[in-house]
Amino acid sequence: MMIFRRLMAVLAALMLLCSLAAAQSPEDVMATVNGTPITRQAFEGYLNNLTAYYAYYGYDVTTPENAAALRYMALDTLVQLTLMDQKIAEVGLVSHLHLEVSLDGKAVDPLNYLPELI
Repeated sequence: MMIFRRLMAVLAALMLLCSLAAAQSPEDVMATVNGTPITRQAFEGYLNNLTAYYAYYGYDVTTPENAAALRYMALDTLVQLTLMDQKIAEVGLVSHLHLEVSLDGKAVDPLNYLPELI
């Protein structure tokens, strides 16, 4: 489950970065984090992924309470990812990472070799 959460976070960050590249009208902006917009497209994309994940594991995502909780979780996650991206940019690190790990010539999951981030 932790690996899936990490992958979802990476996917959300990529969606957020892609959506920030396009010019946005004020109606497309859900929130701003220190001046960085979170677009409706990024929010709805991440919300759809989050909803599908919880539905897959048997949670009832159709009740108003659970739908509201998922919307809150999606926006909160995007805000946290935006803050992390801003901090990375502030200290001068690259915010995009491609990492491959192999052991004895075979590809292995690189998340097994990273510290717990999420």
